[in-house]
Amino acid sequence: GAGARRARLLERGHPAYTTSPGWLGYDDDKLTRLARRAVADGFTQIKLKVGADLDDDIRRCRTARAAVGPDIRLAVDANQRWDVGEAIRWTGALAEFDPYW
Repeated sequence: GAGARRARLLERGHPAYTTSPGWLGYDDDKLTRLARRAVADGFTQIKLKVGADLDDDIRRCRTARAAVGPDIRLAVDANQRWDVGEAIRWTGALAEFDPYW
């Protein structure tokens, strides 16, 4: 199943991430619970969807970083919502959470 495939990929050193905790609309408790579960399942990176509301994204990144600690990679994905100026402004605002990409 998916768990066995994930375990094989992780054993072989393939980078693996999950978006399961990072969908827009999840409340902070659900984001925290799913982020911690992802780490417990062996993921070394989680990805958050961003780009709809900057204040919301700051709160969600802060919540995710608090849930997983400093050693888990945190990626963000705006799904082509931003132009160049927005991308620069938004990623600057999220920089304190040490996004990997």
